[in-house]
Amino acid sequence: MRTLFIVISCFALTLTGCDKKTAEGGESSATGTTSATQTTTVKSGAATKSGATATSSTKAETKTSASKSEKPYPGCIYKEDGSKEGECPSESQAKNHGQLGGGTGGTAASALPAGQYGMKFLPVDTKSGPLASAIKTAEADKDKVQRFTGTIGEVCQKKGCWFVLQDGTQQARVMMRGVLDNDTKYFRIPIKSSGKKALIEGKLITKVFTEANVKHIEYDAGRDPEKVSGSRKEFVIQARAVKIDG
Repeated sequence: MRTLFIVISCFALTLTGCDKKTAEGGESSATGTTSATQTTTVKSGAATKSGATATSSTKAETKTSASKSEKPYPGCIYKEDGSKEGECPSESQAKNHGQLGGGTGGTAASALPAGQYGMKFLPVDTKSGPLASAIKTAEADKDKVQRFTGTIGEVCQKKGCWFVLQDGTQQARVMMRGVLDNDTKYFRIPIKSSGKKALIEGKLITKVFTEANVKHIEYDAGRDPEKVSGSRKEFVIQARAVKIDG
């Protein structure tokens, strides 16, 4: 009997030890699971925070890029010294810059007939003809006020403060700035004038645009200024009056 009691007691102790180890193992397993869950949560949180930072960074870059593209490009062609600094003349700097004329009201230009911009045409007879013919004698007649006919090509897409007059293979950039002492200094035309016939009164000269001017012209035309470089020589009409058909 004593031997049987000892055997039963040992068996009971063995079972108790196994249960304890099982419990400890279960607790350890549970602890490992909890730790793994916390680690996953931490990593997930870090990823979310990183993603938010990246999104904020992208928005900031987009805003910066938009601000840069909206900033007026330097090198205005109306600057006398051709410098790259400063912006084109505004209505606060020049009485009629930015006014369309042709009955728009608010300025002397409101008295002009529909389709006419700038000043009234001179009452005296002036040499008149196609631009291509005038270009042949441009150097000899550079100081004379003449009238030129042609078709409007490219127009400044920012304010309409310059355009290109075309006649066959010849062309001249029209800068709308009075050339006589009593002229209103600056004016513009509607930006949707391409393809229309025009009569221009002014002086035909040759002008060298600086690299900054050329970049500004590209910007005004809606193209990338950084894709061009170097100066450019062109025929230019210093226009005091413009009449557009249609």
